[in-house]
Amino acid sequence: MQLLTAFIVASILTCFGIPQNVHPQQPPCPTEYDSLLKKRVYIFVDKPPMYPGEDGEMAHFILANFVYPEQDVFQASFQLQFVIDVTGKLIAPGIQNKQPARYTNAEKELLRVLSIMPKWRPGECRGKKVPVKVMLPLRF
Repeated sequence: MQLLTAFIVASILTCFGIPQNVHPQQPPCPTEYDSLLKKRVYIFVDKPPMYPGEDGEMAHFILANFVYPEQDVFQASFQLQFVIDVTGKLIAPGIQNKQPARYTNAEKELLRVLSIMPKWRPGECRGKKVPVKVMLPLRF
C-alpha cells in the first residue's frame, strides 16, 4: 500500500511537471524600493513585524505619549507608513502620500511619538529577518 501511494504521488507530480524528490520553492517575498532609505524593503512577509506586548499596547503607547495642546478634543485620521528594520527599530516614519513640508502639527506630533516607540519583533521572510514596510491607519 505504501509503495502504491508513493507511485500515485510521483505520477501526480510528474503530470504537473514537478520533478520527483524536489520541493517547489516558495516564491520570494515581494519588495519595493524605498527612496528615503535608498534600499529595497519588503512589503509582504511570512511573519509580519509585531509591536511588543498584548493587543492594544501600541494604541495605549500612542495615546499616553501623544500631546496635542492646540485643542482639547479633535478628530483626525492618519495614514502612517514606516519601516521596521532587521533589529526591530522603527525607521523612516512618514505620512502616506504627503510631503513632510505639508505635515500638520498633529502629524508632526504623531511622528515624534513613533520615534520614541520601543523596538518591535522584526518581520521575517523564509526564516530570515528582513526590513518591512508597515502601513498603519490611525483614527483619533
